[in-house]
Amino acid sequence: MTKKKFLLVCEGPTDIPVLTSIAKALVNKNGCQIEIVELSPQLDATSGQYPAHGWTAVRAWCLANREKTPADVAGIDEKLRAAVLRKNWRSIVAASGAHGIIVQLDTDIAEKIVDVPASFADSGLSRRAYCEAAIAHWLRVPKVDKDMYLVLSTYSTETWLLACHEPNDPVFADLPIPFNYEDIPDAEGRLLTLGYKKKSGRIKKDTDLYAGYAQNMTKDLAKIRSRCKEAENFCHFVESL
Repeated sequence: MTKKKFLLVCEGPTDIPVLTSIAKALVNKNGCQIEIVELSPQLDATSGQYPAHGWTAVRAWCLANREKTPADVAGIDEKLRAAVLRKNWRSIVAASGAHGIIVQLDTDIAEKIVDVPASFADSGLSRRAYCEAAIAHWLRVPKVDKDMYLVLSTYSTETWLLACHEPNDPVFADLPIPFNYEDIPDAEGRLLTLGYKKKSGRIKKDTDLYAGYAQNMTKDLAKIRSRCKEAENFCHFVESL
């Protein structure tokens, strides 16, 4: 079976098993699967742990690998300028032999973004559209192009996990029927109510735990796709390669 490689930049290590498991569960129309290779964060070979990451690390990666301008290299030795100008996310994809790159960001952080022309509150955009525009701004491109695919969950990847649970579950008793899973801002709190493991009052961010959650999500993928537009979009992307 043919495989297409995609690099992955994401908020944290728990997003990796979710996206890779879903991708492996899908085969596109040409009988091709995608292989997701973690780029940032990466597992530390010495400690066996992932470094601290989060949305600010995704932002930092975008800024470090954005399109460079002459002003960016003005203070750099002339012999090195050409190499620095060439270093961007596209060159990383090309050098790795990858088909493209996936960037994942939870949109619950939209209000925290302060280095783009307009705040989320003033933008009039949806969370997803605002975060997409922010990533394009960080990368210094007019818009995200075909070699980069964005996974921008509203409000977070945990929304997909919550979508495994039926609308009539008591955990949703306070919501009007029908409701949109992607309109639920407190997915994490509801998952804790459902009995998911917690640490320090929040859902436990453990890669082994999430690997198990990811397997359950692939079993309920049809439900998740019907309830979460972003999940459906990601699945369609994989199937259409």
